[in-house]
Amino acid sequence: MLSVEDYERILSGIEKVDFSTEGEFGKTGSVGSINKIKEAIILKLKYINEPSSYQDFEILYKNKYLPIFNAALHNLKQNGQLNLVI
Repeated sequence: MLSVEDYERILSGIEKVDFSTEGEFGKTGSVGSINKIKEAIILKLKYINEPSSYQDFEILYKNKYLPIFNAALHNLKQNGQLNLVI
């Protein structure tokens, strides 16, 4: 179970993204803007070590963390602890 401290640790840095009406994303709502917001959030999160670029994060995630996550899901499913319904 996640605690308040876990959420604070994981989301630390997101407060640096300016969502105010005067900020970078204040008057936008297009798909391109949503992608820019996603990238800005990723780049600010201390939990993932504030990567130098979104592309660096994406490569690291796909090569290192995604296989670990998929293996964990597979193990949970094998042990009957996960029932995915699609």
